[in-house]
Amino acid sequence: MSDVFICGPLMHLALLEKLLGRAVVPDDLVTAELAGRAIHDAPDQPAVIFCDQLGAVISGMVMPLVDANELASLVFYQGGYGLHPIPLPVTLANGERTEVQVFWPQEFGAAKGAPFTHRQWVAQWGDIAVAAADEIMAQIGQLTPDQIAARLPGIHIRAASYVAAQARSVGATRDLTRDIVVHKRHRKYSNFFAAEEMDLQYRRYDGEMSKVLNRGAQMLGQAAVVLPYDPDADAVLMVEQFRAPLFMGGDRDPWLWQPVAGLVDPGEPPEMAAHREVIEEAGLELSQLFPVAGVYSSPGANSDFVNLFVGIGDFSTRSAGGGLAEEGEDIKVRIVSFDDLMQGVDQGIYRDMQLVLTSLWLARHRHRWR
Repeated sequence: MSDVFICGPLMHLALLEKLLGRAVVPDDLVTAELAGRAIHDAPDQPAVIFCDQLGAVISGMVMPLVDANELASLVFYQGGYGLHPIPLPVTLANGERTEVQVFWPQEFGAAKGAPFTHRQWVAQWGDIAVAAADEIMAQIGQLTPDQIAARLPGIHIRAASYVAAQARSVGATRDLTRDIVVHKRHRKYSNFFAAEEMDLQYRRYDGEMSKVLNRGAQMLGQAAVVLPYDPDADAVLMVEQFRAPLFMGGDRDPWLWQPVAGLVDPGEPPEMAAHREVIEEAGLELSQLFPVAGVYSSPGANSDFVNLFVGIGDFSTRSAGGGLAEEGEDIKVRIVSFDDLMQGVDQGIYRDMQLVLTSLWLARHRHRWR
């Protein structure tokens, strides 16, 4: 067994308890300080940056006598964030110095944000970090910490989407503690997307509980989709790219015309993601953005929540676009007159549901800008 120095995000007890799989009694933690080190926020993600810093002090707690399984859980989780246990001296509240295990990076160099503030970090990232840890800890024995590290962007996107979904459903009328019983949860796959299965029961309309059902879902993030429109040209901009799922499903024409689209990053409003994606994919800056709808794309199969927009822009000012090479994007841009767009919709030429929905919304509201 080993004493461990708890600091930074792990001071969020809900996160620590998720990692240990048990309740943590605050009285069991002993106040301590680690001198000559500092913690900074990591830009735009629920991680932090640890660094050596002369004169700085990290305030934390010593958690005594962590057993082998709990230490292994912490090593797995922290390893995904590039942190590894090393023995370092800390100073307890009574002035005593003692050596404990401290999770510390082997390499430095990541861009640092503002100095870490626990309360501010919990308010911005606490719920997302707990949701991410739920997925990470399910991969013990299936993935290595290095593999977790490579998957963190997708994990964080799904975690942020989960937290956003919780906030959207505040007005729900069902009591999920009474109306749904989860018997088992299976995390089958975790990468850019994830796949889950559950054995569950739900309350039927006749008041009885259903039989135990096995249901699977593809776990996705929250997306922003925007159809750019130029009122002066009376035209829209759409993009075409290869879509592997279409090919994998047997479609012999897996290049698809769509609106501009992309996943919403953790902590990013969908509107900001829409503007960002239009610049990246189409080289266009929008002057206005109008919400069309917030919808689930395929609720029987996946968790994807799509924020649909129509954006106003001047296509004559557009630069190259084409997507990000580091994300493997190869995007073709097309500008189509409104009349040709609607003819294509009526003739079934366009096969993307989001393109059809935003086009029909534009048809109803186009008179605002004409």
